[in-house]
Amino acid sequence: MKIKKIVIMFIVISFTVIGFTFILNNSNSVKVIRNTTTSVKNNDSIEVKRDIQKIINSVNFQKKIHAQAEKIYYEHVRINAETQLIKLQDSGFVGNKVSMVTNFLKKRNPKLVIDAGAIARLPRWAEVLAIIGAETSFCKNGVGINLNNCGAIKNTSGHFKSYTTKFSSIKDLANLLQRKNYKNLSIQEMNGLYCVDAKTKGMCSGWSERVLMFVDQIFSS
Repeated sequence: MKIKKIVIMFIVISFTVIGFTFILNNSNSVKVIRNTTTSVKNNDSIEVKRDIQKIINSVNFQKKIHAQAEKIYYEHVRINAETQLIKLQDSGFVGNKVSMVTNFLKKRNPKLVIDAGAIARLPRWAEVLAIIGAETSFCKNGVGINLNNCGAIKNTSGHFKSYTTKFSSIKDLANLLQRKNYKNLSIQEMNGLYCVDAKTKGMCSGWSERVLMFVDQIFSS
């Protein structure tokens, strides 16, 4: 998370430097600049600078900067995660993956470490781990009759599926991601299909970002 704060801080500073781009796209900002044109001609540049500074310091302006910073950060996370996955898949070296999964689960849910080797051999294993993290805090808050449903997967009737073990639910999630309607989807594209907002029936707010954050942490462990 320290890395995230540093990256976002750097991006915020960069956006502040090029803040005039946002100002020019803001109708209120344009209005202020136009209204102060006369003052500029009258060498009243100090007032113009004050008006611009007010815009830069405004809450809406700062929100725009931080929103753009978050967007760039998570895009960086996605690219980094996909690059790491490709490298591991190309090498075919399972041992390194087992070590990653083991180290990660020791911090998140040590009870799952016993299944680290099996999890590392699952297709899309890193994304599977990240999804169960976002859905049930790595099986700590499992759902279903036996509370073993780590991915919060539902059956055709809309109820949480029941599993005899936590790993069986994790394996089922991996199999789900191999199905035609999921196979070629990115995490962002899964939002609204795998995770559906109960009220809007659309995408879940913050779900993609949370999953990608866990993927990033897996490769950093």
